[in-house]
Amino acid sequence: MNAVVIPTTVNKNAEIKIMALDVIEPVTFASLELRESDIEEFVSNNLNAFLGEHGSEDILIIGRQVMNKENGRSDLVAIDPQGNIVVIEIKRDLKDCQARAEAFEMQAIRYAANYSLINTQEDLLNKLYIPYVERFEKEKAKNTGKTVPQFAYDKLNGFLKTREINRIQQIVLIASEFDPQALSACAWLHKNGIDVTCVTIAPIKHLDQVFMVIEQILPPPSIDEFFVPVANPTSVRLRSDDSIDGGRITLPTMPKLFNEWKLIKPGDTVYIRDREDKSATVESPKRVYYNGESWGFNDWAKEVTGWQAVNIYEWTILKEAGKTLDQLRREKMREEAAKPKSLIC
Repeated sequence: MNAVVIPTTVNKNAEIKIMALDVIEPVTFASLELRESDIEEFVSNNLNAFLGEHGSEDILIIGRQVMNKENGRSDLVAIDPQGNIVVIEIKRDLKDCQARAEAFEMQAIRYAANYSLINTQEDLLNKLYIPYVERFEKEKAKNTGKTVPQFAYDKLNGFLKTREINRIQQIVLIASEFDPQALSACAWLHKNGIDVTCVTIAPIKHLDQVFMVIEQILPPPSIDEFFVPVANPTSVRLRSDDSIDGGRITLPTMPKLFNEWKLIKPGDTVYIRDREDKSATVESPKRVYYNGESWGFNDWAKEVTGWQAVNIYEWTILKEAGKTLDQLRREKMREEAAKPKSLIC
């Protein structure tokens, strides 16, 4: 379902009135005289709006306009706390994508292949992060009293939660619009275990204001994420920030279990209930290593069960704990709820 934006006014009597719909004007980046580099700057400063499960605190930009030996130039390069490289490619308008001799998604795949050769922290620093700090964060390094290499080394080491570098690569494509062939190719890549995300950023104009409408279109959310489980009548009622009025619970997802609560970590063993012989090794909040390949959590679960959809929280058991991911997160939520609340006067 597409989002509908309706301009309204609300008066003192709380009456909502629809304004003339023609005051909203779809525009292009080109008509706004915005270059791709302007969008790149906007994306780099607002990562949390584009990266879905990754938040801005869970990803670190380590490269920008990085050139390979064949003069190819990637837009943004980042890394997650598990040491995996994220390639972020940006195109301004659909015409820009169509004007290229090489397809948008193929360009990103080529860059991901380049970065797959980086497998040591030294390589990562020398080829990507130190040049990035030298160009874009030199003043930050100077303010700490450190040299650029020392600043880069310390920041990277403080960010990473593993010594293993770049086991898998992830691709994020950002454009105002995608043509059907690009989406078809990306859907196929995702279905076959490649971590690729497509995000649209479209400007709309209302009077003198310009708004950016950002939407992740691929991969689509799993239908399981919309189900609200039946309440357990014997359970403790939650009082934490994870519950809302009416008893409905917003359950935390994998990034919170992984990065904030540390309930699951790289190297842990997981298996689907009653299928312990088909266990997998956790790589990141989104991926596991199974049968010699890297899989998305959902894809691995579907492969193991043969089902079309699997609720990974209800069915995935963390071997080290002997409990499902859902049991672990609910226990943690009860623990958080039981903590004394501070009063703000």
